[in-house]
Amino acid sequence: MMNKQTKQLIILIMLVLGGLLYAYVNYLFMPEWDKLKQLAAQVNDRQKRYEQLLYYKSNPAILQTEIKKLESQTSESSAQLPAALDKPAIIYYLQSLAKANQIQPQSLNFEPLQNKGTYQTLAMSFSCTGKPADILAMLKKLQSEGNPRVTIQSLNLANQLGTMRADIKLIAYAVNPGSSNASTQKPSFMNTPIGLDSTLRMFQP
Repeated sequence: MMNKQTKQLIILIMLVLGGLLYAYVNYLFMPEWDKLKQLAAQVNDRQKRYEQLLYYKSNPAILQTEIKKLESQTSESSAQLPAALDKPAIIYYLQSLAKANQIQPQSLNFEPLQNKGTYQTLAMSFSCTGKPADILAMLKKLQSEGNPRVTIQSLNLANQLGTMRADIKLIAYAVNPGSSNASTQKPSFMNTPIGLDSTLRMFQP
């Protein structure tokens, strides 16, 4: 029979081996396994893109149809944007919307205007207080009935004793007057038929 010291030595060896195995799995094997999974996902994504390019190469008419469809959607979206971002109009709209939903505006701060190619964005921080149901009703109208149209970028809600405070980051959009024809201009690589030039040259400026 094993004596007490032998048993303790065996237990110690098992604990050391278990610790080493745990460290190997968690600090060596699992990170490398995650990397392998990410690489496999990237390879799969690239393979799908490659197959799609081959499909478009064999069916250029379908590609042109999809391009025209996207151009039409872009034109429709641009037509819905206002010609300019009017801060007084935005202030009036938010105050009217708050009043209609029995909301008390607290603050409205504008950030600098940003040019984004064919359109402009104006970010703003709007804070208000009111009943939770009224705040939610106002947020729903902001997303669906806004004029000027704005999008909610972030939202922080805090409820204290039945009164909710909403800190909302909003973004308003308008057409960039300096690029009125940019929406109809294609990148240079789109003017090269698929299969008639190298992929590298197609995507060069």
